[in-house]
Amino acid sequence: MLQAHVRGRQVRTLVDCIRDSVLKIQRSWRGHRVRKLVQEWSEAATLIQSAWRRYHVKRQYKLWKKSTVQVQAVGRGYLVRRRSRELRAAVLRIQSCWRGFAVRREIWRTEFAALLIQKNVRSYFQRKSYKLSLSRIREATLKIQAAWRGYYVRGALQNWKVAVTHIQRCFRGYLQRKKYSAHKICILKIQALARGREARKYSAHYKEMIVKVQARWRGCCTRRNFKNSRLAATLIQSSYRTFVLKRLYYKDRKSIIRIQALVRGRLLRQRLRLCHEAATKIQACWRGSRARNAMIMWRNASTKIQSHYRGHLQRNSYRCLKRNTIRDWHQEDHDCHERPQEVHNGYPRLVQAQSLFSRYLVCRVV
Repeated sequence: MLQAHVRGRQVRTLVDCIRDSVLKIQRSWRGHRVRKLVQEWSEAATLIQSAWRRYHVKRQYKLWKKSTVQVQAVGRGYLVRRRSRELRAAVLRIQSCWRGFAVRREIWRTEFAALLIQKNVRSYFQRKSYKLSLSRIREATLKIQAAWRGYYVRGALQNWKVAVTHIQRCFRGYLQRKKYSAHKICILKIQALARGREARKYSAHYKEMIVKVQARWRGCCTRRNFKNSRLAATLIQSSYRTFVLKRLYYKDRKSIIRIQALVRGRLLRQRLRLCHEAATKIQACWRGSRARNAMIMWRNASTKIQSHYRGHLQRNSYRCLKRNTIRDWHQEDHDCHERPQEVHNGYPRLVQAQSLFSRYLVCRVV
């Protein structure tokens, strides 16, 4: 009994140690799982936040880039057009200067070539005429001078004749226009006197008619102006009333949109809060389910470990008890051979020992 009590205490102490170690293992494993889950959720939240911020920054960057490109395009277009106008003006100025310079250079080259040709020809003729006699040179020179002077005088006379003719034509035209203007003024004065006489003659008759026509015309103009003014006032009134109604409509629409936005925002926040609570409940249920499953698994594992360990202890104790019992039986058999009467007297003790052993085994099993 003492051995059984000691062994039971040892077994209970060992079971308590194993249970404490299993509980520590369970706490460590649950803490590890919770920390891992929290880390996964934190990484997921960080990833979602980074993706959203990256998307927001990209969208803002695209908008800024688009507006900047448009502004740059407008500015560059304006600069390019202004630059093209300046370049075109500069090119035209350079072209005009270059063309003037090219024309002047061509004229200078032509004059220089003509002078060079004249000089060469003259030198040639001088060298050729130098061989002739002085009389022939004088005669030829006189003939050339006479021909040139005649040609020059005929050209000058022709030019003077054309100029004199043009001057005469202009002067005669001036005299005719002056004479025509004087005649025209006289005729206009005569016509004005005659028309004035006729107008004064018929002025009394026509004055009454003109006054009537003017009165009717003025009445028509007044009625037309009154109609136009009334139509304009009606249009102005309708436009102003439309403007007032539109302003009231836009004001009411703005307030209604603001109220709708507030109501929708509140409903959305309520829905998000409900979704968040539902998600939190689902997460709590899921985590509780996983924790319970893990706890059941660890409990089953600890139960199996405990059962295996208790079975091992029971088998060891059973083997030790069996070994001791067999040894006691052998010792009693040996004593019975030596003392048959004592064996016969000790048989009830053997039966009692067997019953105690069976009870002990039953208690250990339970």
